[in-house]
Amino acid sequence: MKQPTFEQMKEFLVKRYKHSRLYGDPGDYGPGVVHGDCVVRSTLEYITKYSAGCAASQYESATGEAVWCQIVDGEIREVDADTALLAMKKPLESQAA
Repeated sequence: MKQPTFEQMKEFLVKRYKHSRLYGDPGDYGPGVVHGDCVVRSTLEYITKYSAGCAASQYESATGEAVWCQIVDGEIREVDADTALLAMKKPLESQAA
């Protein structure tokens, strides 16, 4: 299955995250570490592993509502929570077998 790139995930999150929660955080995370890039990388790893997931909580989201996404044909698509949770269940069931 084709997987989305870091840049695709970053574009998806930048459009949906509060700037202050993603790239507006000036905290000291170590030399050369950018908080927003860490969030993008970890979100991409998670949705790649489970095919879907919560990309931003209600506190991080620009709209105040959680953002759920799913990988469909190598693209990241925003979906409702039920759709994402059903998509996530399939990889979990195959791991249990």
